[in-house]
Amino acid sequence: MRPPPAWLRGAIFAMSWSAACSGAPADIDDRAAFEPQQYIDHQNVPLHGVGKRTFLFFDIYAAGFYGNAPSPEAKFVLSKMAPCMIELHLLRAVSASELMHTLSAAFRRNASEKTLQEQANKIQLLQRMIARAQTLNRGDSVQIGFNGKETAISLNGKPLGPPIDGYAFAEVIFAVWLGDNPIDAALKQRLLSG
Repeated sequence: MRPPPAWLRGAIFAMSWSAACSGAPADIDDRAAFEPQQYIDHQNVPLHGVGKRTFLFFDIYAAGFYGNAPSPEAKFVLSKMAPCMIELHLLRAVSASELMHTLSAAFRRNASEKTLQEQANKIQLLQRMIARAQTLNRGDSVQIGFNGKETAISLNGKPLGPPIDGYAFAEVIFAVWLGDNPIDAALKQRLLSG
């Protein structure tokens, strides 16, 4: 039997590589890069799960979830998870505009138009915070923490701005990774499955 032509072998390799990368689990080294717990709202909150966000052939970031996690199949209810934090470790440089574009698309997938209109001022505040960073470089870390009342956003441990109050806003931003229509279903599974 003749081997498939080179172009077909290349296509098969590309598809298998993409499938292997998509939602790939974080390596042991990725988990080791996260603190075993974070101090949120006067509580030590343990690291629950770690996963990696991959797009096509590129690792974008490793993510860690700190908080009370339901089963991955359970409906997203942020109040049952708080206090909690999503921490992102950048594995490649991302511009502030690229990050905000990605977040905005994820907001639309998880929140109603009415909710987005009600939270528009807070989303604009988030956008201004992210714009201050200009570019997030490989090795940078972003922390998004919710204490049950307000959301604090930090870059490399330093606040990007004042905490943003309100449960509804926190629900919009945490739904990006943990909502019913997350940015990456396999990543959500790993963050919640421990």
